[in-house]
Amino acid sequence: MGYDDFEDDDEEFAKEYARLSAEDKNYNEEEAEAYNKNKSNKNKSDITKTEKKSGDKKQVEVYTKKSEEKKEKKVEKEKEKDEDNNNNFGEGPNEGDKDNNNPYFYAKELIKNNKFICFYGEEILYWYDFKSGKYYMNGESIVKKLVQKISNKDYRGVRKNHVSETIELIKRNFLRPKPYEDEYKHILLVGNGIIDTSTLKNQNDPKVTFHPYFNSKYFILSGVPWKYEPNADCPRINKFLIELVIGIDRCSKYTNWGDLFASLSYDEKNKVRTLPEFIGYCLLRSCDFKKCLILKGGPDSGKSKFTDLVEKFLGYESCSGVSLQEMRQEYNIAEIYGKMANIRAELSGKRLEDTSIVKIFINGDPVTGRIIRSRPIRFQPHAKLIFATNIFPAVSMNEDNSFFGKIIVIMCPNAFPRNDAFFDYISTPEEMSGLLNVAIRGLERLMTNKRFSYEPNADEIAKWFPRYSEKGGRRSYVEE
Repeated sequence: MGYDDFEDDDEEFAKEYARLSAEDKNYNEEEAEAYNKNKSNKNKSDITKTEKKSGDKKQVEVYTKKSEEKKEKKVEKEKEKDEDNNNNFGEGPNEGDKDNNNPYFYAKELIKNNKFICFYGEEILYWYDFKSGKYYMNGESIVKKLVQKISNKDYRGVRKNHVSETIELIKRNFLRPKPYEDEYKHILLVGNGIIDTSTLKNQNDPKVTFHPYFNSKYFILSGVPWKYEPNADCPRINKFLIELVIGIDRCSKYTNWGDLFASLSYDEKNKVRTLPEFIGYCLLRSCDFKKCLILKGGPDSGKSKFTDLVEKFLGYESCSGVSLQEMRQEYNIAEIYGKMANIRAELSGKRLEDTSIVKIFINGDPVTGRIIRSRPIRFQPHAKLIFATNIFPAVSMNEDNSFFGKIIVIMCPNAFPRNDAFFDYISTPEEMSGLLNVAIRGLERLMTNKRFSYEPNADEIAKWFPRYSEKGGRRSYVEE
């Protein structure tokens, strides 16, 4: 065995072996062979280890590649899921751990079957009701209730910071610019779908467009709870509106309300027409016609029955009840936000110091209100003002006609016999669906004529206010 028998990497070992062989002639070749054999085995072992490491490296590379591909597929799948569910909450602690104690898990579970929305500059979390098509401002309360339901714990078992973090996650995920107030002014929510009233402008074929479904793209906070049935009628309500204007005695002579209406004078017909026109005006989510309605009459004159009827027709959630004197308070201003009408069955005779805020609401100009435990909110109101009263509030004698010209006063001089069942008699679901058709026809007439059928002169209204105010005496409804 010589020098050439060794590999280059064992050169030092070969040289040392040759030196020892020359110095010691009595060298035991068997031990040398045994030593070389061991070294050879060692080299083979090293080669095997190298090959094994190389194989392991290849195996690791294959595993890593598969793992990365699997991870990429998972990321793409989660991304698609996020896009479908609008579910981009980011990475959170213990994400995926369904221990019902994780805000990220709560948030993802909540938006599977719920839709929320939040606007820049506001703290309100809106919740969309798929059954009615409306958005509600109680999104935070809904989140609290559903988190408790998901966690299977009572309110004491859910940590407050988890609920607040869940709310913040949902707010950030659904943060959007707020749409313009009049963007969907012709969209009306009804009990069984959506009505588009913009087609009423077509004078050749004025009719509404009905869609038997709801759509969350319309940010609407109020709607009519009754079903739209094109052939429905409301003969009882029609007769009541005539009785409200001319009295029961004259109406008792007729059995058909159509014949009764035909017997009215021109002025009386216009007054009767104005009532469904104003109800139809409430269906429009804008204040284009800039009018307020006041029913003036004595006790049992039916004026309160009318306000109750309109409130039930529009839905109690769609109405507020702020008086003229309370409109300046920021919390009361927020009460009118998103409502279809502001209805007050009785006005105070207290002096109205400033009419500017009333004119702002009648015109639909932007106002700023404050919701309890929230920052101020600026909005453009579209709630129509409807009041019933025995006496008018006192106003300044220097008030110009810009205020009085915005008011329609309907006198109700007659008295109705007391009947507790009368309101239920005229407000059945069938009558309400019929009233919806009457209101739509009234809105069509209003949009065609660009004015109400009855609009009293501003100078005349200016004389009525001091005459029928508290100082004017309580003879007001007797004189009419």
